[in-house]
This record gives sequence, structure tokens and C-alpha cells, in this order.
Amino acid sequence: MLRNDRSLGIRTDLLFHRFDGQVIERADYLVIRTPTNPGFFFGNLLIFSAPPTPQDAIAWPALCRQVDFTVTERHHAAFRRDPKRPTDTNRPKA
Repeated sequence: MLRNDRSLGIRTDLLFHRFDGQVIERADYLVIRTPTNPGFFFGNLLIFSAPPTPQDAIAWPALCRQVDFTVTERHHAAFRRDPKRPTDTNRPKA
């Protein structure tokens, strides 16, 4: 079971990714894979909690090789950040 402390947009997207793919939670990121649909553009997706740093330009592509993404003729991976955490102060007031 995935943590429920993700933004609403991420949680909504994960509902669909779970139906047609794999959602794997790691300590600092999520891995989304869709091996049964390798042409899906967001089928090779990493979602991070923290914003990227200059070092991530090297680290994130290397991480894609470690998580064994399905490689298609596009040879791509997508990166996304979950910008809104429950501890954010910019949350709308009820």
C-alpha cells in the first residue's frame, strides 16, 4: 500500500498507473512502469519528492537504468516532482 501523503494529482494519476502498470515505492521516489504497454509515454516514470539539484542531471538517468525501465524505440524516461506535500503551507483553507 502506498503512502497517502502525496498530492491529490499524484494520487489520482497513481490510480490509473496501478491498473495498467507497476507502482513501486522507494525511500525517496516512486517508480512507474508499464511493461504491457511499452509505447505509453509516461510508462517509464520516476516521481520525486524533492526538487532536482544540479547533480541529478547525472543521477536520475543512472537511476533509470537501475530500475530496469522497458526500453522502446523512443528510449525515454519521464521525471516528475510531487510539489505539494501535506506539510505545505500553501494549501487552500477549508
